[in-house]
Amino acid sequence: AQIISEFEPNPFGTDPTTSTIELFGAPNANYDLNLVSVDNDGFNGIVDRVQNVTGTFDTSGIAVVAIDDLENPTFSLFLTELFTGSSGDDLDTNNDGSLDVSGFGEIFDVVGVSDSTGDNSTLYSLAFSFGSSILSNGINEPEGVFRAGSDGDFFQHVGGNLFDSDGNAFDPTEFNSDPFATTFGTINPSLTAVPEPSTLVFLGFAGLGLGLKRRRPK
Repeated sequence: AQIISEFEPNPFGTDPTTSTIELFGAPNANYDLNLVSVDNDGFNGIVDRVQNVTGTFDTSGIAVVAIDDLENPTFSLFLTELFTGSSGDDLDTNNDGSLDVSGFGEIFDVVGVSDSTGDNSTLYSLAFSFGSSILSNGINEPEGVFRAGSDGDFFQHVGGNLFDSDGNAFDPTEFNSDPFATTFGTINPSLTAVPEPSTLVFLGFAGLGLGLKRRRPK
């Protein structure tokens, strides 16, 4: 499956003319995809950006593409097989949260990014079981978002603060590298592995010569 793995919803400083998007897929596979950004302030539903991207994933399954600068959140970013519409189309004409995706072909991924608690419940990404919803962190629009290890859960950062996708503060030392640095073209920072319970038992008791006895059924 092809997924969105990293991008900058609202990078620090002056808005750039282009947005860099990192995709993750099958190593060495060719791709021909569309990135469609839909305005999600409330149930707006206006298509803001549409861009076709083509190329080949590298040996790690990573591809980096540049598209026209994304509008600032709130928006939902779709990665699709195709898109027969165009910028300016209204995909939610009655603003009820039911998005018309008939022109999308297969939808591979959708990532919603909220800029306020009021928009947390209206993200179009919530309508898809495979979608990712990056909720308001209570400080500002995220400068950058990334999937842990390039294919895991999303995290967001702004102003030197790290949050999970639900907007909860997160300890940056839980990662194996700097989670505030952009890593376009390389595997994203990964969460430090937590030992399995069996390993914890070994570490905690082996040195004391203690073992665990299985409880006999009564």
